Amino acid sequence: MSSIARALVLRKTNDICNLNGQSRGHIHVRFSHPRAKNSPNVVCEGIRNVSLKPYTATTRSLLAGGSALIMGAATVAISSPAIAQDTTASPASSETAVIDCEVRQLPVPAGYEWTVTVSVDPTGTYIGGRAYPAEATAPVSAIMWHDDGITVIDTPGEEPWLNSINAHGDAVGTVTKDGQAVPIAYVDGEVISMKLYGEGYAMDINDAGEVVGYRHDGSGAVPIYWEYPEAEPQVLALPEGHSFGMGRGIDEDGTIVGHVFPHAGGGDVAYLWKSANDDGDILDIDHVEGTMDSFAFDISNGWIVGSAHIFGDDGTLEHQGLRWRSETGEYEILAHSNVSHINANGWTVGNTPTHAILQTDDGVFDLPGLAQPDEIGSTVTGISGRSVVGFALTSTEADGLTHGVEWRCE
Repeated sequence: MSSIARALVLRKTNDICNLNGQSRGHIHVRFSHPRAKNSPNVVCEGIRNVSLKPYTATTRSLLAGGSALIMGAATVAISSPAIAQDTTASPASSETAVIDCEVRQLPVPAGYEWTVTVSVDPTGTYIGGRAYPAEATAPVSAIMWHDDGITVIDTPGEEPWLNSINAHGDAVGTVTKDGQAVPIAYVDGEVISMKLYGEGYAMDINDAGEVVGYRHDGSGAVPIYWEYPEAEPQVLALPEGHSFGMGRGIDEDGTIVGHVFPHAGGGDVAYLWKSANDDGDILDIDHVEGTMDSFAFDISNGWIVGSAHIFGDDGTLEHQGLRWRSETGEYEILAHSNVSHINANGWTVGNTPTHAILQTDDGVFDLPGLAQPDEIGSTVTGISGRSVVGFALTSTEADGLTHGVEWRCE
Protein backbone atom coordinates (compact mmCIF):
# COMPACT_ATOMS: atom_id res chain seq x y z
CA MET A 1 0.00 0.00 0.00
CA SER A 2 1.25 3.47 -0.81
CA SER A 3 2.60 5.29 2.22
CA ILE A 4 1.30 8.45 0.64
CA ALA A 5 -2.23 7.10 0.57
CA ARG A 6 -1.80 5.78 4.13
CA ALA A 7 -0.66 9.13 5.39
CA LEU A 8 -3.11 11.26 3.47
CA VAL A 9 -5.41 13.22 5.72
CA LEU A 10 -8.92 13.18 4.28
CA ARG A 11 -12.06 14.64 5.71
CA LYS A 12 -14.52 11.88 6.35
CA THR A 13 -14.47 8.41 7.81
CA ASN A 14 -15.94 6.95 4.66
CA ASP A 15 -13.48 8.45 2.18
CA ILE A 16 -11.39 6.27 -0.09
CA CYS A 17 -7.72 5.69 0.59
CA ASN A 18 -6.66 5.74 -2.99
CA LEU A 19 -8.64 8.90 -3.69
CA ASN A 20 -10.39 7.30 -6.56
CA GLY A 21 -14.02 6.60 -6.43
CA GLN A 22 -12.77 5.35 -9.74
CA SER A 23 -11.67 3.42 -7.15
CA ARG A 24 -10.30 1.26 -7.92
CA GLY A 25 -10.28 -0.10 -4.46
CA HIS A 26 -12.59 1.00 -1.69
CA ILE A 27 -10.76 1.15 1.59
CA HIS A 28 -11.95 2.29 4.99
CA VAL A 29 -10.25 5.39 6.33
CA ARG A 30 -10.18 6.86 9.80
CA PHE A 31 -8.77 10.36 10.15
CA SER A 32 -9.16 13.77 11.62
CA HIS A 33 -9.56 17.01 9.72
CA PRO A 34 -6.26 18.84 9.05
CA ARG A 35 -7.27 21.50 11.55
CA ALA A 36 -8.10 19.00 14.29
CA LYS A 37 -5.74 18.80 17.24
CA ASN A 38 -4.39 15.32 16.66
CA SER A 39 -4.15 15.34 12.88
CA PRO A 40 -2.96 13.61 10.87
CA ASN A 41 -4.40 10.32 12.02
CA VAL A 42 -5.13 7.98 9.14
CA VAL A 43 -5.53 4.23 9.13
CA CYS A 44 -6.47 2.32 6.00
CA GLU A 45 -7.86 -1.14 6.44
CA GLY A 46 -9.05 -3.84 4.08
CA ILE A 47 -10.63 -7.13 5.07
CA ARG A 48 -11.09 -9.71 2.34
CA ASN A 49 -14.19 -11.83 1.77
CA VAL A 50 -16.33 -10.09 4.38
CA SER A 51 -18.55 -7.56 2.65
CA LEU A 52 -18.99 -6.42 -0.92
CA LYS A 53 -20.34 -3.04 0.11
CA PRO A 54 -17.95 -0.17 -0.56
CA TYR A 55 -17.37 2.55 2.02
CA THR A 56 -17.51 0.26 5.02
CA ALA A 57 -14.93 -0.75 7.56
CA THR A 58 -15.03 -4.32 6.28
CA THR A 59 -14.74 -4.20 2.53
CA ARG A 60 -14.06 -7.03 0.18
CA SER A 61 -13.93 -4.92 -2.94
CA LEU A 62 -10.36 -4.84 -4.23
CA LEU A 63 -7.22 -5.97 -2.50
CA ALA A 64 -5.39 -4.54 -5.44
CA GLY A 65 -6.03 -1.55 -7.57
CA GLY A 66 -6.02 2.15 -7.60
CA SER A 67 -3.37 4.16 -5.90
CA ALA A 68 -3.49 2.25 -2.66
CA LEU A 69 -3.08 -1.46 -2.11
CA ILE A 70 -4.20 -3.45 0.89
CA MET A 71 -2.51 -6.77 1.30
CA GLY A 72 -4.58 -8.40 4.01
CA ALA A 73 -6.40 -6.91 6.95
CA ALA A 74 -3.58 -5.48 8.99
CA THR A 75 -3.58 -1.86 10.11
CA VAL A 76 -0.53 -0.14 8.66
CA ALA A 77 1.47 2.44 10.55
CA ILE A 78 1.90 5.89 9.03
CA SER A 79 5.31 6.63 7.59
CA SER A 80 6.77 9.77 6.06
CA PRO A 81 9.40 8.81 3.47
CA ALA A 82 11.40 11.37 1.56
CA ILE A 83 11.39 11.52 -2.23
CA ALA A 84 13.85 12.69 -4.83
CA GLN A 85 13.73 16.42 -5.48
CA ASP A 86 14.36 16.23 -9.24
CA THR A 87 12.12 17.99 -11.76
CA THR A 88 12.30 15.28 -14.43
CA ALA A 89 11.54 11.58 -14.30
CA SER A 90 14.36 9.12 -13.84
CA PRO A 91 14.32 5.45 -14.83
CA ALA A 92 14.04 2.98 -11.97
CA SER A 93 15.05 0.03 -14.10
CA SER A 94 17.62 1.30 -16.61
CA GLU A 95 20.57 3.67 -16.72
CA THR A 96 19.44 5.82 -19.63
CA ALA A 97 16.37 8.02 -19.29
CA VAL A 98 14.09 7.92 -22.31
CA ILE A 99 11.11 9.71 -20.73
CA ASP A 100 11.18 13.25 -19.36
CA CYS A 101 8.30 14.30 -17.12
CA GLU A 102 7.87 17.80 -15.73
CA VAL A 103 5.57 18.36 -12.78
CA ARG A 104 3.37 21.37 -12.07
CA GLN A 105 1.08 22.15 -9.18
CA LEU A 106 -2.52 22.71 -10.21
CA PRO A 107 -4.18 25.92 -9.00
CA VAL A 108 -6.54 25.93 -6.02
CA PRO A 109 -9.99 27.52 -6.44
CA ALA A 110 -10.78 30.61 -4.41
CA GLY A 111 -12.17 29.79 -0.98
CA TYR A 112 -10.48 26.39 -0.77
CA GLU A 113 -7.20 25.30 0.76
CA TRP A 114 -6.09 22.00 -0.73
CA THR A 115 -6.92 19.71 -3.61
CA VAL A 116 -6.57 16.20 -4.97
CA THR A 117 -6.99 14.94 -8.51
CA VAL A 118 -9.26 11.99 -9.28
CA SER A 119 -9.30 11.58 -13.07
CA VAL A 120 -8.09 12.93 -16.43
CA ASP A 121 -9.61 12.73 -19.91
CA PRO A 122 -7.82 10.81 -22.71
CA THR A 123 -6.39 14.02 -24.21
CA GLY A 124 -5.12 15.49 -20.96
CA THR A 125 -7.35 18.56 -21.43
CA TYR A 126 -9.75 18.02 -18.52
CA ILE A 127 -8.73 17.00 -15.00
CA GLY A 128 -11.28 16.08 -12.35
CA GLY A 129 -10.67 16.47 -8.66
CA ARG A 130 -11.84 17.55 -5.24
CA ALA A 131 -11.29 20.81 -3.36
CA TYR A 132 -11.24 21.00 0.42
CA PRO A 133 -12.04 24.19 2.35
CA ALA A 134 -10.13 25.15 5.48
CA GLU A 135 -13.23 24.91 7.63
CA ALA A 136 -13.70 21.36 8.88
CA THR A 137 -17.48 21.47 8.66
CA ALA A 138 -17.62 22.96 5.16
CA PRO A 139 -18.43 20.54 2.31
CA VAL A 140 -15.92 19.13 -0.14
CA SER A 141 -16.53 20.20 -3.75
CA ALA A 142 -16.01 18.48 -7.07
CA ILE A 143 -13.83 20.55 -9.40
CA MET A 144 -12.59 20.39 -12.97
CA TRP A 145 -9.41 21.97 -14.30
CA HIS A 146 -9.51 23.03 -17.97
CA ASP A 147 -7.36 25.50 -19.95
CA ASP A 148 -5.78 26.80 -16.74
CA GLY A 149 -9.24 27.58 -15.35
CA ILE A 150 -11.17 25.83 -12.61
CA THR A 151 -14.87 25.01 -12.47
CA VAL A 152 -16.38 24.28 -9.06
CA ILE A 153 -19.26 21.87 -9.70
CA ASP A 154 -22.35 22.06 -7.54
CA THR A 155 -23.39 18.44 -6.97
CA PRO A 156 -26.33 16.99 -5.04
CA GLY A 157 -25.46 15.16 -1.86
CA GLU A 158 -22.04 14.98 -0.24
CA GLU A 159 -18.59 13.58 -0.95
CA PRO A 160 -18.53 14.03 -4.74
CA TRP A 161 -16.11 12.05 -6.89
CA LEU A 162 -15.56 12.64 -10.62
CA ASN A 163 -14.38 9.14 -11.37
CA SER A 164 -13.90 9.53 -15.12
CA ILE A 165 -13.91 12.25 -17.80
CA ASN A 166 -14.13 11.87 -21.58
CA ALA A 167 -12.55 14.04 -24.26
CA HIS A 168 -15.67 16.27 -24.40
CA GLY A 169 -15.32 17.20 -20.73
CA ASP A 170 -18.31 15.06 -19.71
CA ALA A 171 -17.75 13.23 -16.43
CA VAL A 172 -19.32 10.52 -14.31
CA GLY A 173 -18.90 9.85 -10.65
CA THR A 174 -20.57 9.35 -7.32
CA VAL A 175 -22.05 11.38 -4.48
CA THR A 176 -23.45 10.29 -1.12
CA LYS A 177 -27.13 11.01 -0.45
CA ASP A 178 -28.93 9.84 2.68
CA GLY A 179 -25.98 7.61 3.50
CA GLN A 180 -25.97 5.85 0.11
CA ALA A 181 -23.72 6.18 -2.93
CA VAL A 182 -25.55 7.58 -5.96
CA PRO A 183 -24.13 7.74 -9.52
CA ILE A 184 -24.05 11.14 -11.19
CA ALA A 185 -22.96 12.59 -14.53
CA TYR A 186 -21.73 16.05 -15.49
CA VAL A 187 -22.76 16.70 -19.11
CA ASP A 188 -22.65 20.02 -20.97
CA GLY A 189 -22.10 21.84 -17.71
CA GLU A 190 -25.11 20.28 -15.96
CA VAL A 191 -25.19 17.64 -13.21
CA ILE A 192 -27.46 14.65 -13.88
CA SER A 193 -28.61 12.09 -11.33
CA MET A 194 -28.20 8.80 -13.18
CA LYS A 195 -30.89 6.15 -13.07
CA LEU A 196 -30.20 3.20 -10.81
CA TYR A 197 -32.23 1.06 -8.45
CA GLY A 198 -30.29 0.94 -5.21
CA GLU A 199 -26.84 2.10 -4.25
CA GLY A 200 -24.28 2.32 -7.02
CA TYR A 201 -21.24 3.81 -8.68
CA ALA A 202 -20.50 5.20 -12.14
CA MET A 203 -16.85 4.37 -12.80
CA ASP A 204 -15.93 5.19 -16.40
CA ILE A 205 -17.27 7.03 -19.46
CA ASN A 206 -16.02 6.89 -23.06
CA ASP A 207 -16.22 9.58 -25.74
CA ALA A 208 -19.51 8.14 -27.06
CA GLY A 209 -21.04 8.73 -23.63
CA GLU A 210 -21.30 5.03 -22.65
CA VAL A 211 -20.88 4.48 -18.92
CA VAL A 212 -19.98 1.47 -16.77
CA GLY A 213 -20.05 0.92 -13.05
CA TYR A 214 -21.80 -1.28 -10.57
CA ARG A 215 -24.81 -1.48 -8.31
CA HIS A 216 -24.79 -2.74 -4.75
CA ASP A 217 -28.03 -4.43 -3.77
CA GLY A 218 -27.20 -5.46 -0.21
CA SER A 219 -25.89 -8.93 -0.99
CA GLY A 220 -23.24 -8.03 -3.53
CA ALA A 221 -22.10 -5.86 -6.41
CA VAL A 222 -23.54 -6.25 -9.92
CA PRO A 223 -21.85 -4.80 -13.06
CA ILE A 224 -23.92 -2.08 -14.74
CA TYR A 225 -23.88 -0.38 -18.17
CA TRP A 226 -25.60 2.83 -19.26
CA GLU A 227 -25.82 3.55 -23.01
CA TYR A 228 -25.62 7.25 -22.12
CA PRO A 229 -25.82 9.09 -18.77
CA GLU A 230 -29.61 9.58 -18.90
CA ALA A 231 -30.30 5.97 -20.01
CA GLU A 232 -31.81 3.14 -18.03
CA PRO A 233 -29.20 0.90 -16.37
CA GLN A 234 -28.45 -2.50 -17.89
CA VAL A 235 -27.01 -5.39 -15.89
CA LEU A 236 -24.03 -6.99 -17.65
CA ALA A 237 -23.97 -10.76 -18.14
CA LEU A 238 -22.19 -12.87 -15.54
CA PRO A 239 -20.60 -16.28 -16.19
CA GLU A 240 -22.14 -19.41 -14.74
CA GLY A 241 -21.38 -19.79 -11.06
CA HIS A 242 -20.72 -16.08 -10.59
CA SER A 243 -23.35 -13.83 -9.04
CA PHE A 244 -21.41 -10.64 -8.50
CA GLY A 245 -19.09 -8.34 -10.38
CA MET A 246 -17.99 -4.79 -11.14
CA GLY A 247 -17.65 -2.82 -14.35
CA ARG A 248 -14.44 -0.83 -14.08
CA GLY A 249 -13.48 0.58 -17.49
CA ILE A 250 -14.92 1.05 -20.99
CA ASP A 251 -12.91 1.57 -24.19
CA GLU A 252 -13.87 3.80 -27.12
CA ASP A 253 -15.21 0.77 -29.05
CA GLY A 254 -17.46 -0.23 -26.16
CA THR A 255 -15.26 -3.02 -24.77
CA ILE A 256 -15.77 -3.28 -21.02
CA VAL A 257 -13.44 -4.67 -18.35
CA GLY A 258 -13.91 -5.42 -14.70
CA HIS A 259 -14.01 -8.49 -12.53
CA VAL A 260 -16.50 -11.07 -11.34
CA PHE A 261 -16.63 -13.26 -8.27
CA PRO A 262 -18.47 -16.49 -7.48
CA HIS A 263 -21.43 -16.75 -5.11
CA ALA A 264 -19.98 -19.88 -3.53
CA GLY A 265 -16.67 -18.34 -2.49
CA GLY A 266 -13.35 -18.26 -4.28
CA GLY A 267 -11.20 -15.67 -5.93
CA ASP A 268 -12.16 -12.71 -8.09
CA VAL A 269 -11.58 -13.13 -11.83
CA ALA A 270 -10.63 -10.41 -14.34
CA TYR A 271 -13.36 -10.23 -16.98
CA LEU A 272 -13.96 -8.68 -20.42
CA TRP A 273 -17.22 -7.90 -22.22
CA LYS A 274 -16.74 -7.04 -25.93
CA SER A 275 -19.97 -5.05 -25.74
CA ALA A 276 -22.77 -4.42 -23.28
CA ASN A 277 -24.72 -7.31 -24.84
CA ASP A 278 -21.82 -9.78 -24.81
CA ASP A 279 -21.73 -12.74 -22.42
CA GLY A 280 -18.11 -11.89 -21.68
CA ASP A 281 -14.93 -13.89 -21.23
CA ILE A 282 -12.44 -14.44 -18.46
CA LEU A 283 -9.11 -12.68 -18.99
CA ASP A 284 -7.09 -15.86 -18.78
CA ILE A 285 -4.06 -16.22 -16.55
CA ASP A 286 -5.02 -19.70 -15.39
CA HIS A 287 -1.79 -21.27 -16.53
CA VAL A 288 0.10 -19.16 -13.98
CA GLU A 289 0.47 -21.58 -11.11
CA GLY A 290 -0.76 -20.42 -7.72
CA THR A 291 -3.07 -17.66 -8.97
CA MET A 292 -5.54 -16.78 -6.21
CA ASP A 293 -7.48 -13.98 -7.93
CA SER A 294 -7.20 -11.39 -10.69
CA PHE A 295 -8.59 -7.93 -11.43
CA ALA A 296 -8.93 -5.66 -14.47
CA PHE A 297 -8.93 -1.96 -13.60
CA ASP A 298 -8.74 0.08 -16.79
CA ILE A 299 -8.77 -0.18 -20.60
CA SER A 300 -7.56 2.16 -23.35
CA ASN A 301 -7.09 1.45 -27.06
CA GLY A 302 -7.27 -2.29 -26.42
CA TRP A 303 -4.70 -2.18 -23.61
CA ILE A 304 -5.94 -3.49 -20.26
CA VAL A 305 -4.21 -3.07 -16.92
CA GLY A 306 -4.88 -5.12 -13.82
CA SER A 307 -3.25 -7.34 -11.27
CA ALA A 308 -3.31 -10.75 -9.66
CA HIS A 309 -2.39 -12.30 -6.34
CA ILE A 310 -0.21 -15.33 -6.85
CA PHE A 311 1.13 -17.73 -4.24
CA GLY A 312 4.88 -18.22 -4.53
CA ASP A 313 6.72 -21.49 -4.00
CA ASP A 314 7.20 -20.60 -0.32
CA GLY A 315 3.48 -19.92 0.15
CA THR A 316 3.87 -16.15 0.22
CA LEU A 317 1.10 -14.21 -1.50
CA GLU A 318 2.66 -11.99 -4.14
CA HIS A 319 1.02 -9.13 -5.98
CA GLN A 320 1.73 -8.95 -9.73
CA GLY A 321 0.85 -6.17 -12.15
CA LEU A 322 -0.61 -7.38 -15.46
CA ARG A 323 -1.23 -5.96 -18.94
CA TRP A 324 -3.49 -7.62 -21.50
CA ARG A 325 -4.47 -7.00 -25.14
CA SER A 326 -8.25 -7.10 -25.54
CA GLU A 327 -8.12 -8.46 -29.10
CA THR A 328 -6.11 -11.56 -28.27
CA GLY A 329 -6.34 -12.00 -24.52
CA GLU A 330 -2.56 -12.26 -24.40
CA TYR A 331 -1.02 -10.86 -21.26
CA GLU A 332 2.31 -10.06 -19.66
CA ILE A 333 3.47 -9.64 -16.09
CA LEU A 334 4.65 -6.07 -15.59
CA ALA A 335 7.89 -5.05 -13.94
CA HIS A 336 6.02 -3.08 -11.29
CA SER A 337 3.16 -4.62 -9.32
CA ASN A 338 1.22 -1.59 -8.10
CA VAL A 339 -0.32 -0.32 -11.34
CA SER A 340 -3.76 1.22 -11.66
CA HIS A 341 -4.37 3.08 -14.94
CA ILE A 342 -3.33 2.73 -18.59
CA ASN A 343 -3.30 4.97 -21.68
CA ALA A 344 -3.67 4.36 -25.41
CA ASN A 345 0.09 3.73 -25.72
CA GLY A 346 -0.03 0.94 -23.15
CA TRP A 347 1.75 3.06 -20.55
CA THR A 348 0.71 2.34 -16.98
CA VAL A 349 0.96 4.33 -13.78
CA GLY A 350 0.96 3.37 -10.13
CA ASN A 351 2.76 3.97 -6.88
CA THR A 352 5.66 2.81 -4.78
CA PRO A 353 5.58 3.22 -0.99
CA THR A 354 7.12 6.67 -1.47
CA HIS A 355 6.24 8.12 -4.86
CA ALA A 356 4.41 7.81 -8.16
CA ILE A 357 5.76 5.81 -11.10
CA LEU A 358 5.25 5.61 -14.85
CA GLN A 359 5.83 2.30 -16.60
CA THR A 360 6.46 2.14 -20.36
CA ASP A 361 7.96 -0.51 -22.61
CA ASP A 362 11.33 1.14 -21.88
CA GLY A 363 11.18 0.68 -18.12
CA VAL A 364 9.78 2.00 -14.86
CA PHE A 365 10.28 5.71 -14.22
CA ASP A 366 10.03 7.61 -10.96
CA LEU A 367 7.82 10.68 -11.34
CA PRO A 368 9.31 13.79 -9.73
CA GLY A 369 7.86 15.62 -6.75
CA LEU A 370 7.32 19.35 -6.31
CA ALA A 371 10.74 19.83 -4.70
CA GLN A 372 9.20 21.38 -1.58
CA PRO A 373 11.17 20.91 1.65
CA ASP A 374 8.10 19.65 3.52
CA GLU A 375 7.01 17.24 0.80
CA ILE A 376 6.86 13.58 1.79
CA GLY A 377 5.76 12.00 -1.46
CA SER A 378 3.29 11.80 -4.32
CA THR A 379 0.76 9.42 -5.79
CA VAL A 380 -1.03 9.09 -9.15
CA THR A 381 -4.73 8.92 -9.95
CA GLY A 382 -4.83 8.85 -13.77
CA ILE A 383 -3.03 8.98 -17.12
CA SER A 384 -3.90 10.31 -20.58
CA GLY A 385 -1.74 10.39 -23.71
CA ARG A 386 1.24 12.27 -22.29
CA SER A 387 -0.25 13.60 -19.08
CA VAL A 388 -0.26 11.95 -15.67
CA VAL A 389 -2.26 13.38 -12.77
CA GLY A 390 -2.03 12.85 -9.06
CA PHE A 391 -1.22 14.76 -5.92
CA ALA A 392 1.71 15.59 -3.69
CA LEU A 393 1.54 15.31 0.08
CA THR A 394 3.27 17.72 2.45
CA SER A 395 3.96 17.30 6.14
CA THR A 396 2.92 20.82 7.20
CA GLU A 397 -0.27 22.83 6.92
CA ALA A 398 1.31 26.06 5.70
CA ASP A 399 -0.03 25.63 2.17
CA GLY A 400 -2.50 22.83 2.76
CA LEU A 401 -1.76 19.14 3.02
CA THR A 402 -2.29 17.86 -0.50
CA HIS A 403 -1.64 19.51 -3.83
CA GLY A 404 -3.18 18.38 -7.10
CA VAL A 405 -0.39 17.96 -9.67
CA GLU A 406 0.07 17.14 -13.31
CA TRP A 407 3.10 15.55 -14.96
CA ARG A 408 3.68 16.22 -18.67
CA CYS A 409 5.86 13.49 -20.16
CA GLU A 410 7.82 13.48 -23.42
